[in-house]
Amino acid sequence: MRRRKNHSNYLNLTPLIDVVFLLLLFFMLSSQLVEEPALRVRLPETTVTEAGRVQALTVTITSEGKVFLGARETVLKDLANAIRQAVETTGDAVVRIRADRDVSVQLLVSVVEQIKTAGVRNISIVTRRK
Repeated sequence: MRRRKNHSNYLNLTPLIDVVFLLLLFFMLSSQLVEEPALRVRLPETTVTEAGRVQALTVTITSEGKVFLGARETVLKDLANAIRQAVETTGDAVVRIRADRDVSVQLLVSVVEQIKTAGVRNISIVTRRK
C-alpha cells in the first residue's frame, strides 16, 4: 500500500511581510520631511524640477501681493532686515521663494532684490511638476 504525503497548500507570508516593513522603515527614516507653511498659493508649473535637501528660509508671495517670511507676514521694505535676522539666528543662507503664479513679475523681482540686499546669494523658486 502506498502512503499519501500530506502537503500543506498555503504560502508562508511572514518573510514577505518582514521585507515590506523593513522597506517601509528604510524609506521613512531616509526621507526628509519638509514643513510647508499653511499658506495657499498656486505654484507655477515646470517640467524640470530639482529636489533639494538643504534647509531653507521660505518667502511666500500670495496672489494678493502679501509677502510672508515663513508663516509671518512682513512688509516688502522690511523683508531684507527680517531675512538678515533669520539668517543670523538659523544660519541658513538659502531662501526659497513660493510665489503664486498670478504674482506680477515686478513684485517677484522686488522680493529677489530684497533677498540679495540681505546678503543671501542662494535663491531658488519653488515650482510644481506638470
